[in-house]
This record gives sequence, C-alpha cells and structure tokens, in this order.
Amino acid sequence: MLFGRAPVAAMVGVVLLATACGGGDGNEATKTKGAPPASPAAAGRNNVSVAGGGKFCDVIKAQFAAFTEYTDAPLLDVAAHKRYGLTSKQLNDKLVKTAPAELRADVVAQTRVANGVADAFASGRSPGAAALAQLRSPEYRAAARRVAAYAKDHCGIEVTSTTK
Repeated sequence: MLFGRAPVAAMVGVVLLATACGGGDGNEATKTKGAPPASPAAAGRNNVSVAGGGKFCDVIKAQFAAFTEYTDAPLLDVAAHKRYGLTSKQLNDKLVKTAPAELRADVVAQTRVANGVADAFASGRSPGAAALAQLRSPEYRAAARRVAAYAKDHCGIEVTSTTK
C-alpha cells in the first residue's frame, strides 16, 4: 500500500484543495496569497487569509489545516492517510451543510467526487484511477472554478496556480 504526495497534490481528498487548482490541467503547484496563515503549521506553505464569510469559510480554513497536517506526516504513514480520509469526509459534509444557496450545487458535486477519493484514504488504500479521473472531469473543474471564485470574493481566500 504505497501513497505518493504527487498524486495527492493533484487530487486531494478535500474540496477546497481540489478547488484551489482552479480547474487547471492538473499540472499546477497550488499556492495561496494572504496573511495571516490559516494555522501556524501552514506558514510558508498553505498561506490562507480568511476575512469573513461565516461558517463556510471556516470549514475551508479547516480543510487547509487538515491538508497541511497530512502533508507534514511521513509519506508511508498509513494511519495519517486514514485520518486524513476520515477528516476530509467530515469536513466535506460540513461544507455541504454550510454552503451558501448559490454555491450548494457546486459544493455537492465536488464533495461527491472528493469523498470517493477520501473513502480510499480512510480505508488505508490509495485512490484508484477511476476516482482520480473524476477529479479531472470538465464538470468537476467548472464547479471548482466557481467555488474558488466564491472563496476569493466572500472569504478573502485568494488561490492562485502556477504551472510547473
């Protein structure tokens, strides 16, 4: 059971980090602009500034913190993969519950796909090709772009991507 950080960066089991790719071609390195960081652990990597937006934005911030904790774990730490999968699903459920009405359909679409990936992690497996392929679908990417725009406009989270 091998896990790699490169596939994780491309498919991340949480909605926002999939959103953070901004619907690009999957060859981007994601970074965020803003200050202060989402958590002390996120300083220098997932630098997120949340300036309002209520509970939905708070869940996005929690997702960045969970991803940071996950990427800080040793690469082959199966327990960390399982925790991340379970945490991702819980946060995705909260995203759906707290999503603003105008964004709910996009968040539901993203969490449905992202939870397939999170399920694999939660069971200690690496996500299969079919689950990862859904993260590259045009529908998923369009929803990701709309959620990223909302995060920028309403949460004060600006996500940018740069091609490697």
